[in-house]
Amino acid sequence: MLNWVDVMRNEKENLAEQKNSVNSVPQTLVQKYGKCQEVVRHGAFGIVRVAHKQDPKDSKSEQLYAVKEFKQRARESVKRYQKRLTSEFCISSSMHRPNIITTLDLLQDEKGTYCEAMEYCSSGDLYTLVLAAGQLEVDEADCSFKQLMRGCHYLGLFSALAPLASNDR
Repeated sequence: MLNWVDVMRNEKENLAEQKNSVNSVPQTLVQKYGKCQEVVRHGAFGIVRVAHKQDPKDSKSEQLYAVKEFKQRARESVKRYQKRLTSEFCISSSMHRPNIITTLDLLQDEKGTYCEAMEYCSSGDLYTLVLAAGQLEVDEADCSFKQLMRGCHYLGLFSALAPLASNDR
C-alpha cells in the first residue's frame, strides 16, 4: 500500500504527463478523470464524488480524483453561477502547498454541470480524523496545529489578522 507521499508524487507525475501531452482534442470529464462514483461530501453549493480512472501505466490499479459538481442556486443567473465557480476555481488552482488539495481542472460533465477536478486525499480531512480518533495524542495535535499555522501563513492570514491582534492588547 502506498503512503500519502507516494500517492502525491504519483499524482504530480501524472499531472506533468497530462500537461506535456500534445493532444489537441478536448477530453471529457470521464476521459480525463474517470467515472464519478461514490459521494464523499454534500455541501450547500455542490457534491463531491470520487472519480475512478484506470492507471495507464498499470491496468491493475486505478487513479482516484475528487470531483466537485457545482450546483446552480435557485434564482441564480447563469452569469452569476459561472462567475462564482470560476472565482472558486481561480483561487483554488493558484494554491500550491503540500497540505492544500491541488485543483486540477474545471470542465463540464456529460449533463452540462460544471465540475472541478482535484487530487483525492484518501485519508480525509482533519475534522474527520479528529472525529474518528475521539481524541488526538499531544504529538498528533501539535503536528496538526503546526500544519494549520503553515497553511494560514501561506494564505496570508497572519498579516490580515495582525491589526486585530494589536487591538486586543
